[in-house]
Amino acid sequence: MIKRLFKDTIIYSFGTILTRGIQIIMLPIYTRLLTPADYGVYDLLNILTGLVNVTVALEITQGFVRHYSDAATEEERIAYSSTSFWFVLFMYCIFLTSTLLFSFPLSSLVLGKSYSPQIFVASMISIFGSGLFVFLQNQLRFYLKSKSFALVSIIFTLVSYSSTVVFLSVFKTGVVGIFWGLIAGYTVGNFLSWYMAKNHYRLVFNWNKCKEMLRFSIPLVPASIGTMIFLYIDRIAINSLMSKDELGLFGVAYRFSAIVTLVLSGFQIALGPLIYLNYKQSSTPGEIAKIFRYYLTMVLCFVLALSIFSIEALKIFTTPAYFRAEKVIPIISFATLFISMQIFAPGLALAKRTKTIAVINIVAGLMNSLLVYLLIPYLGIMGASFGTLLTAIMLFAVNMYFSQKLFYIPHNWRKILSMFAFCMVFILIIFIFGNFSTFPLFTKNVIKAILLFISASVIIRVMIGFEEFNIIIRQFIDLAKLKIKHILS
Repeated sequence: MIKRLFKDTIIYSFGTILTRGIQIIMLPIYTRLLTPADYGVYDLLNILTGLVNVTVALEITQGFVRHYSDAATEEERIAYSSTSFWFVLFMYCIFLTSTLLFSFPLSSLVLGKSYSPQIFVASMISIFGSGLFVFLQNQLRFYLKSKSFALVSIIFTLVSYSSTVVFLSVFKTGVVGIFWGLIAGYTVGNFLSWYMAKNHYRLVFNWNKCKEMLRFSIPLVPASIGTMIFLYIDRIAINSLMSKDELGLFGVAYRFSAIVTLVLSGFQIALGPLIYLNYKQSSTPGEIAKIFRYYLTMVLCFVLALSIFSIEALKIFTTPAYFRAEKVIPIISFATLFISMQIFAPGLALAKRTKTIAVINIVAGLMNSLLVYLLIPYLGIMGASFGTLLTAIMLFAVNMYFSQKLFYIPHNWRKILSMFAFCMVFILIIFIFGNFSTFPLFTKNVIKAILLFISASVIIRVMIGFEEFNIIIRQFIDLAKLKIKHILS
């Protein structure tokens, strides 16, 4: 499983690093052509996109994932694929028709009367495209078409963001131009995603298969809503208790925290299908434990790097209006790390304990809501960050506890917890000393680089050891060379 994981990771990484990395690259454009308030509107509509994507299609993709791998025949697999596709398309058509019919009152409700309804209309069309794109891309993952997935991701990114640049800088459309750019990308991306997996789709709708998938997925809808509340209540609270300017600052900090998992995003995408396809093998738990150590080692190093050099990153990619996001980035980065680790607690999903998943996620959403609304009046956007971090830690701990009871994985918790404590204390010290802001620029950066090197060395030494680390790096480089050579030939 580990060898296949490394191979698929390399392929997925080509697409996902470009797709997610360009969001960071686009920040200088967004922050120069949009005010913090406009960026806050964009972030608010992104929240709405996420909420729609986990509710409109009743999470049938999760039902597909769970039943597709157990299908006995090719005909049965096609029935699952086709049925889920037509169901998703039908539900999103209903959604789009309804929101366009009531676009004016809905726009006033979501954005207020100071923003044009055209922004809301464009975002609804974009959400329609996004829902289909997420579904079709997930299908490519579970058909193990990693090359197709990467190619479509790259083309989608190039089309959508180049179009966005034209709309923003040439036509001066403002925030609505972002959504028109995404619509262009989703149009191309959806056609290609469907075309590359067209052999899996037929003019077939099996109502029994649909009910089977929905029985698994519908209990996950409350779970997904709980997850969405957990992930986005901080921004909703900032919007209601503070201002869209503060929401824009927080949104930029969140974009930077995505760097934590950006480099290993292909790793995450490749791992999920492999766990589902190999969980019955006796060697799988030990391999997951080893993969978790590798993942945690790399991501902790990225968290430290981003935390130490947060102000430098903001100076490169944004304008002074966004520099106050510096203090928030380390906290959100740790929260992002804990959120990303949920994939290493697969027990509940494998055991089909969807109701338990729903309860855990709903409780997490309520907990985060309580924390952010309590802390924001006293700490501002820092309070929102701390609330999200505490909830992320709780969510991971509870999921891992139940997962270990159902699908035991031999993790070395002493090493893992000691490195979490080490990193948090390290970041706290830097936070207290004000990121060495009183030192000359060159001296400050040298000190930061030395501290990063020392801390990263400690993490690598404790988690996997230098010898094993060197072997992993060499193997990964060799595989990457072979894949690149194969692609170019």
